[in-house]
Amino acid sequence: MVRALARELETKLGGARLRGLVFDSDTRVHLVTAHGTLTIDLHPESGAFQLTNEPVETEHGLPLPGQARIHRVSAPTDERLLEFEISGRHAGGSIRRLNIELITNQWNAVAIREHDRIARVLRVRSGTRRLEPRAVYEPPASTGRATVQSLDEWQQKLGKMPREWPERALREIAWTSPLNVEWLFGGDATIEEAYARYRTLIAASGGAHYEIAGALVPYLPVMPGAVRTFDTLLAAISALAAPSRVTVEQLRSILDREEKKLRRLRAQADDAAREAETLRDRAALLLAYSGTIRRGADKAVLVGADGESVEVALDPSMSAVENANRMFADARKRERASERLPELIARTQDRIAELEALIARAEAGEDVSGEVDTLAPVRKVRVGPEAKLPYRRYRTSGGLELRVGRNARANDELSFRHSSPTDIWLHARDVGGAHVVLRWAGRDSLPPRSDLIEAAILAALHSRNRTSSTVAVDWTRRKYVRKPRKAAPGSVMIERAQTLFVEPDPALEKKLRVDGPQD
Repeated sequence: MVRALARELETKLGGARLRGLVFDSDTRVHLVTAHGTLTIDLHPESGAFQLTNEPVETEHGLPLPGQARIHRVSAPTDERLLEFEISGRHAGGSIRRLNIELITNQWNAVAIREHDRIARVLRVRSGTRRLEPRAVYEPPASTGRATVQSLDEWQQKLGKMPREWPERALREIAWTSPLNVEWLFGGDATIEEAYARYRTLIAASGGAHYEIAGALVPYLPVMPGAVRTFDTLLAAISALAAPSRVTVEQLRSILDREEKKLRRLRAQADDAAREAETLRDRAALLLAYSGTIRRGADKAVLVGADGESVEVALDPSMSAVENANRMFADARKRERASERLPELIARTQDRIAELEALIARAEAGEDVSGEVDTLAPVRKVRVGPEAKLPYRRYRTSGGLELRVGRNARANDELSFRHSSPTDIWLHARDVGGAHVVLRWAGRDSLPPRSDLIEAAILAALHSRNRTSSTVAVDWTRRKYVRKPRKAAPGSVMIERAQTLFVEPDPALEKKLRVDGPQD
């Protein structure tokens, strides 16, 4: 089953972008990928593998290489060991391999860095095989059993005494077990028939439930008597998995973040009013002395009403009056922000009180898993189909594909990794917003103007000017967009830009969305 599971996971996750590797309490490990979250529960009595789209907090995950991917998932012959090889730009201490040991009741997980050094272990084992951080990882002792590749080898290993075949198979042949040996050799099977069943076992895919000793057990769908069959082995395992429970440690971690957030909000509330007042005072001074301050100055030393000198930083590209107006505008922003802060503070205080009550109930043994997300949402990594790409997809009325960046870092990835030089690149002028790429292969021609205008409207809608009546949107070929060294995420320079003036239309965004209405 481990061999089949490795093959299935390799198909599903091989090459997938790895966004997080989290050791959760002392039983679970989460591999958060662009294709979903693989949660491995290593409780010796109720362990399971589940691939879901559930979000998982990765803030305290193990250090991964840059551009980390699951390079390969494999199972060494008959060792009951799953190996996840992790590729990427490795740095000192980054994880190179995750080994999942499934040895009887000694299930364990070991994260391994360079030189086979253990970075993290789920459980430190006592006795002759002690696993602990910084030690060199040594895999479990080999069973010595091997895969049989031919009928001649099969006959040689089993001999001519049918009553000895099960015992010899269990001792010498890989992939045999007490669970399948009766099926392999039962029903007065000949040695040739047993070998045919063995080859079927090795090539099997999918999953099934069998009732053994009054309990349902997941296995491959090769034996008769399956209670239920599944398309995948993962589905068969997941169907029997116990529901996850939120631990007290997880709740306390969430509570700690909420308390830090509360302290931050209170500090912002104290600072906002003071900063707004300071900006207004300096703006008023600038207006009073505007006739004496030349354009191009980067600062001015002015005397306030109390007779004290005040140094005011200026934008040299603006006049004194323009600098003052900008300060007044900044003061108004801070005042508006401060008006929202009391509500945020009260809401956070409510979350903290409810979390404290949840912790008390969890410590009393109650399962409060279903209540946590609604009471205290935390920052989580999105997984599933939408998280595979750094952009949202749209299609113009003329049928051309549009791509809109999700955030600043995603903008960079879209512009320089998910677009072609001939594509049309758009961005709202002089304000923060999404990079938009209109896919276009024509080297010597431009897309229809109607498609270009729709792309510009999307750029306007995904900018800070989305509520303006008219928005200026710059566009050019993607090949004329470049990123300066050490520039902030999403920050670029463009050449040969032209400008369209468009009116943001939220209804158009819904109409063009690939996964939304197509009116």
